[in-house]
Amino acid sequence: MNTHPLILISGLPRSGTTWLGKLFDSHPRVLYRHEPDSVFPLKWLPTVLANTGEDYAARVRAFVARIPQIRDAKVAASQPMFAKDYFGTARQFMIAQALRVAKLTAAADWKMPVASFCIPPARAEYVLTWKTIESCGRLGCFAQALQPVRVIQILRHPGGVTASQIRGKRLNKFNGYDQSVDYNYFKLWLAPDGAEVLERLKALSEAERLTWLNLVRLEKAVSDIAARLDCRVVVYEDLCARPAEILEELLRFCGLDFSAQTQAFLRESTSKTDKHYFGLFKDSLESAHKWKTELDEKSRAAVQRMLAQSPLARYWPEVS
Repeated sequence: MNTHPLILISGLPRSGTTWLGKLFDSHPRVLYRHEPDSVFPLKWLPTVLANTGEDYAARVRAFVARIPQIRDAKVAASQPMFAKDYFGTARQFMIAQALRVAKLTAAADWKMPVASFCIPPARAEYVLTWKTIESCGRLGCFAQALQPVRVIQILRHPGGVTASQIRGKRLNKFNGYDQSVDYNYFKLWLAPDGAEVLERLKALSEAERLTWLNLVRLEKAVSDIAARLDCRVVVYEDLCARPAEILEELLRFCGLDFSAQTQAFLRESTSKTDKHYFGLFKDSLESAHKWKTELDEKSRAAVQRMLAQSPLARYWPEVS
């Protein structure tokens, strides 16, 4: 059992997870941890679990118990920062300065751990929120092992994810990594006898291969949590179209109120645009539909055709 209430926000890279994570982080009761399983990979846990992974439950719980104490800047110092109810005013000022320093040194490739006084004591009352982009194939295990928990899986139209991935590769944002040709990773999502399918995938275009991979990962995540009342699917495009309404529903689902601080950050994050590839502040509707002009006509048609054949098409009725 978790000592603190736990919220798990899951999704694919480039699907709005960071925005949603920071919206939750803006709540005064939340202790937010940004992608701890990317910084400290769960190499002992399969990327794709065929069942609820009972054999791994104890190790999963042990990992989550350590998350609040992680002092890595990426995990514990993601920006922007927000006032928290579980810290006093004087301490919060010190924490704000320390986290900025940790983040700046990390950006300069000089890793310095977050100061120990930035870590809340175990007795503090907070809601731990863990954002992951690694675990679409593990959600069933996490939901089963981490009781009580609230799981939110965000879905972005595969065209949006694919277009963003292609743009990121073009801008060299992935340190030379090209997921569209990482066939060892593709194999993880194929049945043991999937060699013939893999050969067919190799013959597809870059956009088609990425779309296939994005769809199969999302299908697995949605299937894992479909029957669970403690799990929720949110569509990125819906969040962009009705941010206050959808966010308030998600907060209520997680036992949190729509705090004034969260309302203010929601307004700020949707009222200006940061042109950085990893920027957080964006015109949400423009961001949601940008892929329709980014991808060429042939790629757009291929994405829509593949989505129409997926059980996920129901989340975007215009292609059903």
